[in-house]
Amino acid sequence: MVVRPTSETVIGEFMAKWIQSYRDLPLLLNQWANVVRWELRPRVFLCTSEFLWQEGHTAHATREDAAAYAAKILHEVYADFMVNVLAVPLNLGIKPSYDRFAGAVNTLACEAMMRDGKALQMGTSHELGQNFAKAFDILYVDGDNNQRHAWTTSWGASTRMVGGLIMAHGDDNGLRVPPALAHIQASSSWFGRAARSTTQPGSSWPTSATSASRFASTARPLLRWVAGSRTGSSRACTRRRHSSSLSLASRTRWNGSAIWVT
Repeated sequence: MVVRPTSETVIGEFMAKWIQSYRDLPLLLNQWANVVRWELRPRVFLCTSEFLWQEGHTAHATREDAAAYAAKILHEVYADFMVNVLAVPLNLGIKPSYDRFAGAVNTLACEAMMRDGKALQMGTSHELGQNFAKAFDILYVDGDNNQRHAWTTSWGASTRMVGGLIMAHGDDNGLRVPPALAHIQASSSWFGRAARSTTQPGSSWPTSATSASRFASTARPLLRWVAGSRTGSSRACTRRRHSSSLSLASRTRWNGSAIWVT
C-alpha cells in the first residue's frame, strides 16, 4: 500500500522488471485507484484530499509511437466520452511548459467549459519522454541487440468528471442528465395539501378513511398513468380506472404536502 498523488513511480519500478525486449512493447497498464492530494481548500467532486480515479500507463519503443498514443487517448477516449455522452463542451489543447505534469515533456488536456464560463480540467494525457525510463531503468533490447530506454506516457481522469457534469447541466432547480447517460428520464409531481383535510395536531396523516379517499381521488390521473406505463396496456389501464376509492387509497400514501405512489 502506497499513499501517493499519482502512480508513475510505482508503475515505473514494475515496468523495469517486466520489459526486457522490444517484443514486450508497447506495454499498456490501466488501473482504478484512490490517490491523495494536499488540497488547501477541498471542494466536493472537484478538489478533494482523496479521490478515485482511472489512470493508464504505457511504454513504447519510439517517441513517435508514444506521442501518437497519448493523443489517441485524449481524443478517442476522454474527449469522445465527455462530448458524446456527458454533452460537455470542451477545449482541447497543450499545456504551457510552466503548467505541465512534473516530469512530462508534453501535457495534453481536456478543458471543459462550465455554465459560468470558467474552464475545468477533466482529463489529461502526458508524454513522459524518457525521463521516468531513465530514472527507473526501463530498458529494452531492440532488434539490433542494442539496449535502449523506453518512451512512456500516462493519462488519467477522476471523479472530478462527476463535478463537471453537475456544473455543466445543473442549476439551483436541480440537475438534468444528458439522454446518452440517463436513458430513462423521470420527473417528480407534487400535490398541494387539501384545504379541508382532517388531521390531528402535529400529524400530517389523515385521520379517516374519507380523507384518504379524497386524497386518493386527487391522485387518480397520476395513478391511471402509472397503471398504463407499468402494464403497457390500455386495457389494463381501463380496468384499473373503475377500481374503488378504497383500492386507490391503498395504493397511495399521504405525507405532508405530497402524495407518494407505492
